Formats: sequence, C-alpha cells, structure tokens
Amino acid sequence: MNARPVAIISAIVVLLGSGCGSGQDQTPVSKTYVYVANRDSASVSGYAVSLDTHSMSAVPGSPFAADISPITIAIDPLGKYVYVATLNCAINVYAINPTTGSLTAVSGSPVSLDTYPSRIAIDPRGKFAYVTKDSGGCVSVYSIDRTTGLLTEIAGSPFAAGSYPNCVALDPAGKFAFVSNGSSNNVSVYAVDAVTGALAEIAGSPFPSGDFPTAVVIDPEGKFAFTTNIFTYDVSLYFVAATTGALTETLDSPIAVGSQIIDMAIVPEGQFAYLADWLYGQIYAYTVDRATGALAGISGSPFQTGSLPRSLAVDPEGQFLFVANSDSASLSVFSINAATGFLQGALGVTVPTGQTPFAVATVRLGQ
Repeated sequence: MNARPVAIISAIVVLLGSGCGSGQDQTPVSKTYVYVANRDSASVSGYAVSLDTHSMSAVPGSPFAADISPITIAIDPLGKYVYVATLNCAINVYAINPTTGSLTAVSGSPVSLDTYPSRIAIDPRGKFAYVTKDSGGCVSVYSIDRTTGLLTEIAGSPFAAGSYPNCVALDPAGKFAFVSNGSSNNVSVYAVDAVTGALAEIAGSPFPSGDFPTAVVIDPEGKFAFTTNIFTYDVSLYFVAATTGALTETLDSPIAVGSQIIDMAIVPEGQFAYLADWLYGQIYAYTVDRATGALAGISGSPFQTGSLPRSLAVDPEGQFLFVANSDSASLSVFSINAATGFLQGALGVTVPTGQTPFAVATVRLGQ
C-alpha cells in the first residue's frame, strides 16, 4: 500500500473534502426532507419526500445559493437549521421552513473558518457543532445559538487530532466524539464536556484503523464503531466502551468489502448497513449482528448507483437510502426492505441535482 498511485491519492483528498426563515408560525406537516450540497454549483438542493405516495419533489426555491464549493452538510437534530461547510473556509447556516422545507440563509451567515473543513457533525442536543479540518490536523468546536442558529467557537478550540482528520461522529448520547484520521490510519476518541462542548482525548487514543479511514460511523445504540478503510478495502469494527468511549477491535474485524469504500450509513434500528464504493459506483448492503456488530452480506448486493457515489443518508423512518453521485449530478434513491435490507429503486430511481453533489442529509419534521 506504500506505492499508491498519485492520481488516486489526489482524487481521494478531493473527495474527502465531504458525511429558517419564513413560515415559522405555521403548523408543520410531518414530512421528510433531503438536502444535497453541490460542490461545483455552489448550491444546496432541497427535496420533499412523501413516504405515503413514494414521491419526491424539489422544495420551493431550490436550489439555494451557497458559498464556493460546499462539500459537507449536517442538520440540526431539532430540525431548525442546516449547516453546509465549504472549501471557501466557511459554514453556511440556513433556517428550515417547517411547512415547506425551503431554506433561508440566517443573518450573519456564512460563518468564517480559519482553514479548510472536511466534515461537520451536530451533537444530539443541538448545542454544539464539530468540524474536522484536515489541513489543520484538528477539530474545531462551536456553540450553536438556538435562536439564530449561528456558530461561535468555544474556548480552547481547536483540539488536536491525528494527521488528515476527515470525519467526525458523536455517539447517540453525545458523550463521546470520534474522529477518523486518514493519513495516520487511526481514530481519535474524545470525551465531550456536556456544558461547554470541549473535547478531552481519552486514555488509549488514538486507536489503530485500516489504511486511510475515510469515515467513522457509530451505530444507533452507541455500541459499535466502524471505519471505512479505503486503501485496504475493508471496514474496521470496534466495541465502544459505554463508560470511557474506548475502542476494542472485534474478532470479526477487519471485514473485507468491495473496493474503495468512502462512506457508510446505518438504518435507525441498526440492523442494516450500507457502504458506498465510489470507484465502481456500487452500494454494498449488510445485516448487522446486534450482539457482535458483525456484518453479513445481503443477497443481491452490491447495487448499482451513478458514477462516484460520495455520500449516503438513510431517512429517519429507515425506509429510503439516498446516494449522492458526485460524477453524475444525481441522487440515487432506493427503498429499503424492512425485513431483509434489500434495496430497490424508488422515487424515480435517480433525481437530478446540481453539479458534483458531495454530501446528502435528511430530516423528518412535524412529528
């Protein structure tokens, strides 16, 4: 793995850059919305999804203007704000109209960053935003103003990470933060201060992963952590210690997978997992053993997508998988068989997006 083609490494570095105004007084209707960050269109596309009729349509005003080169997107768990980080060293902040799903840039947006971001994650309480900065080798932490959605960097931020930190995830309780470090082939784990959002690296961190982890994913119960290792064509699987956050690699790890896996998504109930093979345009589907975390291939997998699938998202009801195809200007949409995890084309199979869709995220409003 030391003699890596320069072209492939350069492509990976570029790919990893990825992962409300009006109507607030109206009664929201329960609906799922999907948002896509389009890197080369400097925009965010928004779609409304009807789970009853299996239809999908652009929300009013879509696409929405963004700063130059938006590459990653995260949604406030309370469903009020969308955050889009860009290669222009900024984070665009939008308010979500709860009735229509339309986005409005909040006053004071975009928020300036000191260097390039790679991924953004919001803690489960919607109080803090965590941003990995690959060129800076760090994680920055921002408090979220619940009234405006704007970000303010907290005292002590940024916090040191490994080399080329490209993804950040939090456990469901918001107690721990996990950062995959691509160039140092490991995962940094931090305890999160519930009051300030500050990070303190735990004993034993960083923990070794496979070669060039591109994403770190925590299962919905916070029991397991996974890293997608793009140069060893496998997934590392860990038990997460409930009290300390420490990682222990399982006996089944690493698990060999297709080719160059760049992203992973797990359904809300935790029984199915999906991996994006960006090189060959495929999705690998697995069942997840809820006791051990072990992955077992689902019959019929892999499933074909558009070119260079870059980002995955499962809707909060666990009915659909959305795939941002960065080289096809499209979103592949699959329905998820609740019993088997099998994927079938849904909602027209593919939906047009802006140029180079780099990240996708979903939210359910009005529940």
